[in-house]
Amino acid sequence: MKRFILLTFLMSAIFTINGQTLPKKVLLKGSSDLSGLFFTNTYEIGSNSVKTKTSQIKFQPSIGKFYSHYVFLGIYTEYGYQVQTEDYEDNEYDTESNTKILNIGPYFRLYAADLKFAPFLHVNIGYSRHTIEQVQNETEIPKFKMDGINYGVGVGMEYFIDKKFTFEFLLNYSYLSVREYVDEIEDAVSINNKGFEFRIGTSIILN
Repeated sequence: MKRFILLTFLMSAIFTINGQTLPKKVLLKGSSDLSGLFFTNTYEIGSNSVKTKTSQIKFQPSIGKFYSHYVFLGIYTEYGYQVQTEDYEDNEYDTESNTKILNIGPYFRLYAADLKFAPFLHVNIGYSRHTIEQVQNETEIPKFKMDGINYGVGVGMEYFIDKKFTFEFLLNYSYLSVREYVDEIEDAVSINNKGFEFRIGTSIILN
């Protein structure tokens, strides 16, 4: 992480290109991330917990505005789909889970330089919902929804092209926690997801 941050700021010093005139500019963004090898999911039912590693692909459209050369505020929505299979030796409890993920909330970026290659600090926090459908031994389990929060902190680099388009790269530490009380087992079910994600995105400058 320290090496990545150092590289980010060295790049901003090397690329001494014309500054950007971005205050009051509105940006429509879209990005996706691959987080397969870096996340750990923890499923908890009462005092019992199971940890699993998973891979997932998510897409995050957002819109925001520069309030100065260095301060950017926006609103993001994130959509994801995850399929997970749990296999047991006796096959009695083999389960396949299909999860639809929705995250929404505000985010903040502080840019360290007014350059075409601009490093930035990224912070986001918002609401999360998981909609889960499960099949156990070919028997469908009733669908249920889980609500909670998500947040992230990261560093990245954005490249501005002719004041019309941008490309961005973001290394983000993300945390998500959702839970739901299930009457059938008279206990709370929760999912905690945390780890690093590498996100690639592009933007269109609207005005």
